[in-house]
This record gives sequence, C-alpha cells and structure tokens, in this order.
Amino acid sequence: MKNCVFYGRFSSKKQNETSTEAQLIECKAFAERNGYNIIGEYIDEGISGRSDDRPQFQQMIADSANKTFEFVLVYSLDRFSRSKLNSVKYKAILMTNGVRVISAKENITDDPARSIDRKCL
Repeated sequence: MKNCVFYGRFSSKKQNETSTEAQLIECKAFAERNGYNIIGEYIDEGISGRSDDRPQFQQMIADSANKTFEFVLVYSLDRFSRSKLNSVKYKAILMTNGVRVISAKENITDDPARSIDRKCL
C-alpha cells in the first residue's frame, strides 16, 4: 500500500461546499479502492483556500520533509489551494520531498505532461 495523508478544508458555513467530514468519507473510499493507506489527517476549517496561512496545511507541508508519506489526498484540487501561485509553489515543495497531490474526484495521471496540474496553472 502507498502511504498518504488526507488534507481537508472548508471555508465557511455560508458556502455550499462539502464538509470536511464528507470529504474524508469520500477520500477513505477512494483510498480503499486504489490501494492507499491514510496515515494522517490535516484539516483546516473556516479558512479560505486563497491564503496559504492555514495552520494544518503548513504543518502538512513541513511534515512532508519527514518522508513518511508519498501522497496528499484531497477531495478535489480546490481543497488544496484556490491560488494558482500557491498551488504551484506548494506542489513543488511537496515534489522535492517525494510527495504528490492526488484528488479523489479529479483524474490526475502519472503522465509527465500532466505532472503539474493544468487546472492550477
């Protein structure tokens, strides 16, 4: 099995976004179907994805240097970041640490031409 961590984010109760609990349920099902082992969870509640000032997000990025997980599993890529600049920046840091971001809802392949998600460029 491939070790991964779950990252969930929910901006505010005023939005119609999927709750972090529902995100986690979907990601656990994805992990089980695809041979991933979720070894940790990082969840930020009530914080915009446009900012990188998210405590659990920053902890996850820092923890990636320990090389205990190979993937960050998100419900959808906009849960990782809504800022294109931050998305590229933090995916590059993760990549340096041998970690990739995967989405339970969006197909991301291992094709080198898609190594940086075009949606986030």
